[in-house]
Amino acid sequence: MEGMSYTLTYHFYRLRAADYVREYRDVEKFEAFCKECDRYDNCWVCPPYERDLAAGLQTYEFVSLIGTQIVPLLEGKQNAASGQKKQITVWQLLKEVRAKLDPCLRNLEIVYPGSRAFYAGTCHLCPEGQCRKIWRLPCCHPEWIRPSLEALGFDLSRTAEELLQVPLKWSNTEEWPDYWMLISGIFTRSEVNLCPEIFE
Repeated sequence: MEGMSYTLTYHFYRLRAADYVREYRDVEKFEAFCKECDRYDNCWVCPPYERDLAAGLQTYEFVSLIGTQIVPLLEGKQNAASGQKKQITVWQLLKEVRAKLDPCLRNLEIVYPGSRAFYAGTCHLCPEGQCRKIWRLPCCHPEWIRPSLEALGFDLSRTAEELLQVPLKWSNTEEWPDYWMLISGIFTRSEVNLCPEIFE
């Protein structure tokens, strides 16, 4: 991306699905955060849902978590715009990484039949503010969309720090963080051994 250079490092952690659901999910707490966002009930991958998307997660044997660590390089920091333009640059950066990451997760669903992938964050398929749910119309890309782990009530701060061993960092309009962390996952019936090459 023009004006922003970065490196990617992948962190993986696998555990029993039932353990992750029991120890790291708090629907009431995180749906309250979702309600403060303008995407709540206005985006097909965000709460509230017409059906319980988390139903049956404990019937999977394992969940493999993928932490994608995005480290901005020094020259990228120096060349990036400030203020609101900086936030736009970050948004574009995350979309760029997700454009590579999300298809890899969908491919894992094919490689491991019966599995279920969850993206890192909200949907980027439609232009900002133009999800058809706003007008109560069906999704344009139902075969491509997946909800995020946080949208289903999983605590990603604890997931990052306790399981992936890389605490989340937060950015603002004035300063870049040392890195950004995207957390996605896939629930499977069998053990999955992930490696960085899958996502490159």
